[in-house]
Amino acid sequence: MRDEERGNTVPSLQLEIYRRGGHKAVIEPGTPILDWHFWKDGEQVAVSSVPNDGHVTYALYDSATAHLIERLSEPSDEGLLPQWAKSGAQIQDESVRMSAELTQERRQWIAKVLRQIGKIKPGMRRKDLLTVFTTEGGISTRTQRTYVNTECPYIKVNVRFKVVSGENLTLTEDLDDIIESISQPYLAWGVID
Repeated sequence: MRDEERGNTVPSLQLEIYRRGGHKAVIEPGTPILDWHFWKDGEQVAVSSVPNDGHVTYALYDSATAHLIERLSEPSDEGLLPQWAKSGAQIQDESVRMSAELTQERRQWIAKVLRQIGKIKPGMRRKDLLTVFTTEGGISTRTQRTYVNTECPYIKVNVRFKVVSGENLTLTEDLDDIIESISQPYLAWGVID
């Protein structure tokens, strides 16, 4: 929740669930809620909260009645959490298959991408860049933009251009604009407009 007067985020202490027929269930773990998600096709709600001691508590509630089904404290290893208590990111991370062969294949793929990126040099044209990268959302101008790798949007570069025709102030990009500089590749989450 946002405190409009102060302009900051205020921790939520309750979760209201509105169901068909006007029925409302209120879940109040008694401490600030960090995260929540539905479980078992909406029949249950998993809530993580943080008491004053700073350790996360996980609780599973019946979404129709708001009755507590199960509660547990933060384990020493997140892998020990039951599925209902895990975030979407944790479940995704655990679904990544691991083996010596897959690790080697990932290394080879990263090396390939780095070689492709390394071929893009100052003096080349915007159209040359677009063989390896595509545009990303966020604030940009004709002379400066962040690009993401076409195979993985988390691999990025920042590029500065010299305008070859027209004015610098126009937002219309020209495929013949010249690359003045390109940053080292870096990893970051995506930006969406």
